[in-house]
Amino acid sequence: MYLQHTHDVTIDHATANADDTGGYILDDAWNVSLGNSTAEAGGPICITLGGQKTFTGYHTDLQGGLLLINGSHDNTIHGAQFAGGGGISIGSGGNGVFGNPCTNTYEPFSPVEAPMGSGNTFTDVCYSTTDIASLESVRPCK
Repeated sequence: MYLQHTHDVTIDHATANADDTGGYILDDAWNVSLGNSTAEAGGPICITLGGQKTFTGYHTDLQGGLLLINGSHDNTIHGAQFAGGGGISIGSGGNGVFGNPCTNTYEPFSPVEAPMGSGNTFTDVCYSTTDIASLESVRPCK
């Protein structure tokens, strides 16, 4: 679910599964309440063309469960579970790498998506990996 320039919305009891990109991507979004929901980005989605495996998704550095990018701020994430699968569970900005699920390789990606802004809160969230320092103390999924 890609939310760009979105504000003042509630997402509740939703499930997102994006095997080749982000489950939820908040892009310059604010006052979004995302709760009681799940996301998983476990890939891969590959097809064979001319004898070569080819991914079917976007070529991006936004692979994961929940990604907040380009200054997304003042969002409330609560009671949710984010599995990263092939990417990060919860992330701020892009990571500068495209994980190609068909070749099992990691390729440099540019330009890197800008990180989130301030005021985002995370309560009772379950995840396995993150690059957001304030989440380090939250109990991860097992």
